[in-house]
Amino acid sequence: MKRFFYLLPILAAMLVVCPLAWAQTDAVKIGLVDLQRILNVSEAGRKATAELQSRGDALEKELTQKGEELEEMMKNFDRRAQVMTPEGREEQRRQITIARMDYQSLQKRYSDEFSRLEATMRNAIFEEVLAIVDRIGKDEGYTLVMDRSVAGVVFAPEGLDITERVIREFNQVWKAKQAQPKP
Repeated sequence: MKRFFYLLPILAAMLVVCPLAWAQTDAVKIGLVDLQRILNVSEAGRKATAELQSRGDALEKELTQKGEELEEMMKNFDRRAQVMTPEGREEQRRQITIARMDYQSLQKRYSDEFSRLEATMRNAIFEEVLAIVDRIGKDEGYTLVMDRSVAGVVFAPEGLDITERVIREFNQVWKAKQAQPKP
């Protein structure tokens, strides 16, 4: 059902674009590109994924350490609670509550930071990829180029898929940028 709702705007766009294109030309040329595959296979995508994995591992390690500290604090409280004064128990509970809220806040902050970093990297890659797709579309006279992973394309002849070409060109652009000296 969700897939139908994703297809609805695309079908509506095709109903608007296709008649206009048919009125102007005899042939409609449609291309497909798989942006998710480009992200997974391109050199820039693999590097970004590795950087994200590294950063995620570091955040997870720090979070695990904080979780273990909280768990140890709770175990110490459980062991010593019987011999503590009521005021001491209450103070320790308050400290544990504060530590738990700090831990939960840290979890949320790290999750938000990771999501932001992922979106930033993905958007930077997609911005360059979409410029390449746009250029290819214009140069080769495509009427429409759709993202295969979002458009819900179940079957299409191989000749419509320009993903490999986009990956090759994107890798060339990315290598050229990497070779430039950084200021």
